Amino acid sequence: IDVSRVVSACVELAERAGHVIRNVAASGEKGAVDKGGAFDIDGTYIADVQTKADRLVEDLVTWHIRACLPGLPLVAEEAAGGALQIEPDIKDEALSEHLEPLPLDQLEHFPWPRELQAVPAERIVLYVDPLDGTGEFNNGNLEASTTLFGVAVDGRPVAGVIHQPFFRNPSGEIVGRTVWGAVGVGVFGLLLTVPTPGQNSLPPSRAPARDGGLVVGTNRVRRDTRIDVALDALRALGPNMDVVRQSASGFHSLMLLEGVTDVWVLTRGGTKRWDTCAAEALLVSSGGRLSDAIGRRYEYRAKSDSSMGVPFENVHGVIASRDGRMHNTFVQTVSVSIAPWPLE
Repeated sequence: IDVSRVVSACVELAERAGHVIRNVAASGEKGAVDKGGAFDIDGTYIADVQTKADRLVEDLVTWHIRACLPGLPLVAEEAAGGALQIEPDIKDEALSEHLEPLPLDQLEHFPWPRELQAVPAERIVLYVDPLDGTGEFNNGNLEASTTLFGVAVDGRPVAGVIHQPFFRNPSGEIVGRTVWGAVGVGVFGLLLTVPTPGQNSLPPSRAPARDGGLVVGTNRVRRDTRIDVALDALRALGPNMDVVRQSASGFHSLMLLEGVTDVWVLTRGGTKRWDTCAAEALLVSSGGRLSDAIGRRYEYRAKSDSSMGVPFENVHGVIASRDGRMHNTFVQTVSVSIAPWPLE
């Protein structure tokens, strides 16, 4: 399989997913259920929400991928986590207008590296998060919602697609946008720029740092005290550090790619491979890096590592850097501050 064909399918599916998600939000009937949450450090219960949008988008994606790319290993959040049936249900009227065959050749004219061409299907895995930031979506913070597609080859992320359904254009209209990219090809779709073959659309940093200070992204929900220690340690790197809190991995990825933040830090498990596969591919494609909280890269396979307590979990947290040259500094600062890392 040419990876360009997989990414082409994902770009089209991302746009269709955006329509479905916006329609669910507009209906006022999100159909939220709790998959089983946890308590934060203040004792507040935080639900792990699944909505009708999660279910519809995953069914749509699963059905299309099986139809147009048979044999491609697919790991989708709700089915992989045991919260959705394995066989997709596409009879819902909300999906009826999105069943046209997917175009697989719309990105072939880009300069794809040879190693991403004619790859045996068993060496590829497609990770899908049908609606990332579901809690934010359910609470009305629609901007933070995204749909994520990550493509890995031999365990390493090589391409990613992030769709932001509620992105607003300069006139304030909700139009949605899709950011996509691949290692050796570039990153496209940021800030509504029009991609041209071989041209990387990554903009200069727009970080809101005060006096050149560091801007750190982290989760709004605090489930351990290590994050506070890590943030204090990062403040030692320079004055006027700012912290942006959102519980949405895809939105954190976009903030990094567009220079709104410099580093995204999580000091606990909780994110899964479908949260970070697209992010890592896009960051690497544009000079950034992503690792666990002590500097090790995660592997992205079609089957979950048996050592994980939760399937496909990023057990040892996440540090993602917009500028890969700073990554080791961030990792060293955080890892020393929270050592020894507990094996959770």
